[in-house]
Amino acid sequence: MTVTLPGGSDTIVGCAEPGAATRFGEISFDGRLAVIRREAGGAITSVLMVEGSKLTEGDTVLAKLVERGPDHIELTPFTGG
Repeated sequence: MTVTLPGGSDTIVGCAEPGAATRFGEISFDGRLAVIRREAGGAITSVLMVEGSKLTEGDTVLAKLVERGPDHIELTPFTGG
């Protein structure tokens, strides 16, 4: 689902059964919820991934789990679209 906002949009995808990669058009992820925020021109400004290890759009990796420990989770930094 894409929600149009003043100055941009949010694309929101969710899955009731996280764990297996699920495709929604060009977006693929294996988590419970993902949000991709874009400015009006279409450039990605931020991403959110819940209970997942990888979020991609086409061939571009937007978020990827690098390390998971008992007290922290480290993701690759998002550097913009």
